[in-house]
Amino acid sequence: MAPVEISGRRCFDGGFRNGLSTDLAEGAAVVIEPLAHFMPGGAGNARVHIVPDAAGRAAIGTDFADATRWADCFAAGAAQAVRAADEIRAIW
Repeated sequence: MAPVEISGRRCFDGGFRNGLSTDLAEGAAVVIEPLAHFMPGGAGNARVHIVPDAAGRAAIGTDFADATRWADCFAAGAAQAVRAADEIRAIW
C-alpha cells in the first residue's frame, strides 16, 4: 500500500509489509504497536514507541480476536492515548 499524506506527512500501515516496518520511515517515527506483547520485534528507529500498558494487556487478554473484549480494549487504549499524547506531540 502506498503511503497516505495527512497534514503534509506521509503515513503508512507497516503491517501491510510485515509486522514492523520502521526501516521504511524517514525522520521522526511514531510506532504504535498494539500487539507488541504477542509479536515482539522492537521499534527500529522509532523516537516514540507505544505498546499496550498493563491495563491494555489485561483488556486484550490472550485472544486478541475475541470481539467480546473489544470495548474494554478501546477504553484501555483511549486512556493510554491521553497519557501518550504529550510524548507524540513533542516530536510531531
